[in-house]
Amino acid sequence: MRVEGKLKSSKGFYVGDLCYGLSDENYDKLWGDNGYEDGIFEDPETGLSIAVAGTKYGDGCYYDNHDNEYGVDAGNISVIPYELADQNNRSLRCMTFFDGEGECEVDFEDGTFDITFQSGETVHIETGYDDEEEEDWEEGDDWPDPADDDEE
Repeated sequence: MRVEGKLKSSKGFYVGDLCYGLSDENYDKLWGDNGYEDGIFEDPETGLSIAVAGTKYGDGCYYDNHDNEYGVDAGNISVIPYELADQNNRSLRCMTFFDGEGECEVDFEDGTFDITFQSGETVHIETGYDDEEEEDWEEGDDWPDPADDDEE
């Protein structure tokens, strides 16, 4: 499923696993009440929306084109306006904050996450593996960790 659209914030956006960015109440209200599905979901109280989609292979550690690290424990990557993020949650440190008022455009599909901020800054997160890694994989092998690519 493809998730695409625009989100607004007067301060900026958090990017990362949704479980780290929202309070338990907002997690259940904004995502749980929508069946924990991929999509863009509006908070009726503020009119602001979140975007969330599953990674290609679930939990893991993924990197963006700026070398920011995203630890994923709920199998998703999301964009959350600053105003909806749980500011008392120390887990926000597991996410990356992108400063700036305005809109951002999201385009998530098949484990690929593209985010474009109003400033023109772009974020690209790839949660799959390249074809060469998939060809090398044999039944019974563990999937390679994308973080290992940085060590070579």
